[in-house]
Amino acid sequence: MFATAPSIGKTFEIWPAKLTFAAGGAGARDALDAAMDAARELSSSVVADAELLAKGAMNVLPRGKAGRLAIETVSAFRDVCSPDLPPLLAALPGAVCDTVLD
Repeated sequence: MFATAPSIGKTFEIWPAKLTFAAGGAGARDALDAAMDAARELSSSVVADAELLAKGAMNVLPRGKAGRLAIETVSAFRDVCSPDLPPLLAALPGAVCDTVLD
């Protein structure tokens, strides 16, 4: 039988939702601390970026990495999909998660 370590978790409220991080095993606490640091760094720019993205303009330059990733992702899909994609702002929550995971 394998020994298992309980996972630990932390949450961080960031507009428009709450991020929940969980990790287990060696280095779990350090991984969670790094995730919380990334979330704190993102939170300072997410609201300002959301206001830019809500306008729907693709030629804006968001302050944060997540805002820039949202624009890059929507641009890539707009080239291969229908132009009737959801609003640009809809890509921001996923971009925030991808940025924290990165």
